[in-house]
Amino acid sequence: MPSGTLSITLLGAKDLPNTQWIGTQDPYCVVALGQQRFRCKTASNGGGAPIWNERVNFTVSEGQHQLSGAVWNSNSMNSDAFIGKCDIPLNVALRNGHDDVSIPMQNEKGGPAGVLNVILGFSAASGQQPAAPAPAPTPTPAAPAPAPQLSDAERRVKEAFGKYDKDGNGGIDKNEFHMLLQDLGFFKGLNQEK
Repeated sequence: MPSGTLSITLLGAKDLPNTQWIGTQDPYCVVALGQQRFRCKTASNGGGAPIWNERVNFTVSEGQHQLSGAVWNSNSMNSDAFIGKCDIPLNVALRNGHDDVSIPMQNEKGGPAGVLNVILGFSAASGQQPAAPAPAPTPTPAAPAPAPQLSDAERRVKEAFGKYDKDGNGGIDKNEFHMLLQDLGFFKGLNQEK
């Protein structure tokens, strides 16, 4: 695996079990890679679907191939309550330069504890190449019926958004839109740790 900089955007989580007796839980996430560790802000009253939208950069060294993540409920009266944890593989991000990850978490007993949503970006250190080149796109067969004629402006917009349509549904969902905004530099300087 190459070394370089790993950008981690903690989007949020969903389907978290409730660990709070009274009121709505206040989840936060901790990610770690080797000795590097980051705790995002607490999503006050985030309940079972907190949104964080925070980014941190970690340095990736040779041999590091997964990131650990854990979600906790912040408690002011007693100790924070563990909600769930997961290991996030880095192989796709190291190979392709990015990865959108929705990974199931487990509670202390190994049962389901919701899903953590993360976007990973990777830049190899100077002079290094990504782990392997991305596979060449497979040519698609021509459609049997002719497509309607698009204006030049419509064609350019469709091509620009097409690269973000990862699931091929003809549109972009919130994770794909987030990736577009990230590529445009929208998040520079916002909730970012170095």
